[in-house]
Amino acid sequence: MYLYESLLEPFFEVTHNLVWDWFNFISSLTLFFYGFVLISVKDSFWPAIRQIKSTTLMIGLLCYAGQLFIWLNLEDSTLVHFTEALLKSINIWAWIMTIFGYGAQWLHRPSATLSYANRAVYPFYILHPTITVILGYLIYGASWGLLPKAAIMVIGTFGIAFLLYEFVIRRWSFLRPLFGLKST
Repeated sequence: MYLYESLLEPFFEVTHNLVWDWFNFISSLTLFFYGFVLISVKDSFWPAIRQIKSTTLMIGLLCYAGQLFIWLNLEDSTLVHFTEALLKSINIWAWIMTIFGYGAQWLHRPSATLSYANRAVYPFYILHPTITVILGYLIYGASWGLLPKAAIMVIGTFGIAFLLYEFVIRRWSFLRPLFGLKST
C-alpha cells in the first residue's frame, strides 16, 4: 500500500475511472484481496484483532494527527510526500484493524438490530448513490454553507434509504429480489 501511495498516487488523480485511475483501482483491488485473505483465516484473525484493537486505535489517531500536521503546515516536497504516504498507509490499516477489532468485540453476538441491519445493507448500498446524487442536485445552488448541506446529505441519504427499505422494499415482496433479498 505504501508503494502505491508513494509511487502511483502523484501520477494518477483519483477519478474513479475504471480505465485511467490506476492508483485508486490497484489500491482498492489490493485492499479487497487483503480482506479476502484475512477473513479466510478467521479462526486466528478474529481473536488476534480483538487483542490489538486499542493499539491500532492509538496508531490511527497518531497517524491522522501527523497527516493533519503535514496538510496544514508543510509545503509539498519529495520528503513530505513520502512521509505523508507512509502515514496514510499506516493510518488506513490502523483504522481498518480498529473497526474490525471493535466490531468483533461488540457485534459478535446475535441481536435483532444487527440482524435487521445485515438484511438492510445491500438495499442501502444499491439506493444510496442515486439518493445522494438527487439530494446533491437539489441543494447544489443553495447558499446554506458546508455544514447544513453536509447534514442534509448524510441525514437525507440515510433517512430516505431507510424509508424506502422499510416501507417499500420490505413490504412489497416482488421488489425484494431486485435488492438482493429473499422474496418471502
